[in-house]
Amino acid sequence: MAKAKFPEAWGLTPLEAAYLTALRPGKVVSPAALAKLHAGPLTEKSRRVSKTVAQLRRKLDPVNVEIETRWEEGWILGRAARSRLTALLAAA
Repeated sequence: MAKAKFPEAWGLTPLEAAYLTALRPGKVVSPAALAKLHAGPLTEKSRRVSKTVAQLRRKLDPVNVEIETRWEEGWILGRAARSRLTALLAAA
C-alpha cells in the first residue's frame, strides 16, 4: 500500500502514516527498519520507535486494526488487520 492517504479523522501524524505504510502482512518490520524513518541519534531512535508504535496502536484501536508484536523481531500487520485497513481506505 504505497503512499496511501489515511482519513484525517484517524489523526495520524506523517510519521505514523509512514509506519503504517511500512507494515505489511506476512512481513515483520524490525525496530531498525522503523528507526530509519526518524531523524536524530541512534540512541534515541529505539525509544522513539516504541513510542510511535504505541501511539499508532491507540489511534487504530477504534477502527479495529491491530499491530502485532513479534518479540525480538519487530511488528507485523496481520492479514485480517491489513484486509480491514484496505476496506476502510476503500470506503473513505
